[in-house]
Amino acid sequence: NADPQFIRWGIEKALAWRQKRRPPNVIRIHGSRDKLFPLGNTHADYIIEGGEHFMIVQRGKEISILLNKLLNESLE
Repeated sequence: NADPQFIRWGIEKALAWRQKRRPPNVIRIHGSRDKLFPLGNTHADYIIEGGEHFMIVQRGKEISILLNKLLNESLE
């Protein structure tokens, strides 16, 4: 139920955001079919093939497995 103008403004600002340096220990996981934030404008560390913007719910188990793997590797 958000205001369409606010949504458009937010999307434009997010897509135009340029961070000079990525904070340490940040991992970007991105869906290959995200229409809200297209993959072409990002530098993803991991790409979930076929993942869309709502993939955290639709593909939660797959993402959870990846996160657990990454966390376990960081503890080694």
